[in-house]
Amino acid sequence: MKYLLPFILLLAASCSSNPKDSKTNPTPKNAAKAGQQDAQILHKTKLTQPLELIKIKPVDFNAPHSGKTKFMWRDAKTFDIVLNHEYIKTMSIYERAALGYVASSTGNGCNYEGEGAEYLNCDILSALNLGYQCSDRHLGFLRSMFQDDKKVLQELQGPCAEIVDGATYQTTFDYINIEVLGKTKIVVSYGVSGVYLRESISWEYTITDTFEVSANGIILKKHEKSKMKESKF
Repeated sequence: MKYLLPFILLLAASCSSNPKDSKTNPTPKNAAKAGQQDAQILHKTKLTQPLELIKIKPVDFNAPHSGKTKFMWRDAKTFDIVLNHEYIKTMSIYERAALGYVASSTGNGCNYEGEGAEYLNCDILSALNLGYQCSDRHLGFLRSMFQDDKKVLQELQGPCAEIVDGATYQTTFDYINIEVLGKTKIVVSYGVSGVYLRESISWEYTITDTFEVSANGIILKKHEKSKMKESKF
């Protein structure tokens, strides 16, 4: 939450003069739910045709290196996303897939670019060389790496979330840590903060995702989410 606060104060001031906002005073839970339907979150329509699987060379399937790594954190002064680029250079394709999956549903420095502002460039996905959010490169890679996980494949059919920095409703990462246990288990733990400016609601929670290396990629074995802490500002 502390990483969104500078932006919250600025945007909240601009929204406070709207008389419509003063008519309702929903609970944090209801406001957060309503925020999920806010027009500021854009979704691509459900994909009617399966994405082409991106072929990955056998040589790319190098075993992950055991150990715990601080992958992403926030700059103490600017609150900008900071990534461990040295780690990115040496990570295995399995770690790249796990982090790419985690980054797909939470804001990570995403902004539109291109002549018609039709491409959503996100800090983490770009650093992982997965292209634009919701692109064939992004989703095609994940479909290839999660082809043994039916539940994740279903998620990747869409809709694909596009969470833009500065939106009325948004979530973002506070930190991301990754740990490789042996050569087959990958654990990604991360903190998420969210805000719905229209109702002056904020929330935060932590998640631990556990992945296992499979015959053709990785499988999400466990998804553990902490109790959400909600507040008004």
